[in-house]
Amino acid sequence: MARIATASSSELAAAAAARIAEEGGNAVDGAVASALVSMITEPGVCALGGGGFVTIWIPGADPVTIDGYIEMPGRGLPHERFGKGAFDVTMAYGGGITTTIGHGSVGTPGALAALGLASARYGRIPWPLLVEPACELARVGFPMSQPSANYLRFSHEVVFGWQEPSRAALHREDGSLIPEGGLVHVAHREDTFRAIAEQGPQAIYQGDIARLIAADMAANGGLITTEDLLEYRPLVRRPLEAVINGWHIVTNPAPAIGGIT
Repeated sequence: MARIATASSSELAAAAAARIAEEGGNAVDGAVASALVSMITEPGVCALGGGGFVTIWIPGADPVTIDGYIEMPGRGLPHERFGKGAFDVTMAYGGGITTTIGHGSVGTPGALAALGLASARYGRIPWPLLVEPACELARVGFPMSQPSANYLRFSHEVVFGWQEPSRAALHREDGSLIPEGGLVHVAHREDTFRAIAEQGPQAIYQGDIARLIAADMAANGGLITTEDLLEYRPLVRRPLEAVINGWHIVTNPAPAIGGIT
């Protein structure tokens, strides 16, 4: 068993990292498994189709940030395709915000590619083992977390309720939002994660899943094409560095928002 420390936004995600350590994984392996579980168990907060940054400092080596940020899609599309398939909604969350949703608001996702690169460069155990905790939760479902329930209380109708598969994933048969602690189970999600386990992160960037994403986008005014997915690459950047109260800290650089904050 490897000795690592893990902290995450949920017990499920932290437990995934601890499990990976018991199987011989290092801290990077644990972080990847934890992030994959967060992607599946924190609806509205974290998602497989999102972007993210992975900052890693291996002893004896320079620190790096793997930039898996969202990329602007639309390779090969005519100018008139842009600016469609999106609309604004307003909700009381955070004191009142307006956000843009719909297929036309979606960029090319990079988080999974960044996690894959982190695993390949710095991990110790095979990728399928890292995905297994998420696969199991996709199969049996998971309890609605408090952060998700708090956000969805404001957003479940305006953001997630306008498309039937999205509504069905987060609502009970009587139409009410699944409450905190209630079971969330999304049909076919296990199939997606099994493909990711078997084929690697490229499962959503090429092949059947990529074609399904591109077809859905084309049918609903979105911009992501199969070329966008195939061409996506995470970038390796130099992190921000600072000394704070005697601690040498590295954190995400631009274009991440959280690092400088």
